[in-house]
Amino acid sequence: MSGPILGDAVPPAANARVPPVAPRGAGQPRREFGLTLAVGVAGAGIMLLAVAQPWARASFAPAPPLPASRVAVSGHELAPAADALGLAALASLAAVIASRGAARRVSGLLLALLGLLIAVTAATAVRHVHVAAAAAAHGLATAGVPRVALAVFPWWVVAAAGGLAAAAAGVLTAWRGTRWPAMSSKYDRPGGPPRSAGDPATAWDVLDRGGDPTVPDA
Repeated sequence: MSGPILGDAVPPAANARVPPVAPRGAGQPRREFGLTLAVGVAGAGIMLLAVAQPWARASFAPAPPLPASRVAVSGHELAPAADALGLAALASLAAVIASRGAARRVSGLLLALLGLLIAVTAATAVRHVHVAAAAAAHGLATAGVPRVALAVFPWWVVAAAGGLAAAAAGVLTAWRGTRWPAMSSKYDRPGGPPRSAGDPATAWDVLDRGGDPTVPDA
């Protein structure tokens, strides 16, 4: 009786498959995509929150015996376009998620433009003339020239910072967005079509061998 010959290689199983190894850094575009979206949403959300807060106060000191009066002016009154710009920025972020390629780059550029407009609008809205005009709309136009003071907490700075964050997300999208996964790509199987695509006989053959006919060929 002859024993096994040393050195003979044992043939691998016919249906043995080595699982593919993901290349290093393969998940970086997805993480970058998620981080950019988070920054953009946070920026637009912070801006929408900030415009609802008081940005400045105007004090009127009319001639005696009329009493002095004070009115708080919110970001909605000083920057009425900020709400529309913030909602447009959120819509641009939705377009970034739903698009790919050149369309995503255009969406990123639009988001960057909207973010810059938000920042400029917030920074210029707290000028004396704007605060005085908004305060006069409260029915105090006959009380004389107001004394203007900014609110204790600089909400207008928060709104401007939110716009800059949205702009940064837009710039990063325009620069790197074409490398990020598209919305539908996460539902696609990597490595090509399934082995049984268009061939029922192949599917039964794979099932007979104990395999999965829905797994694509390597």
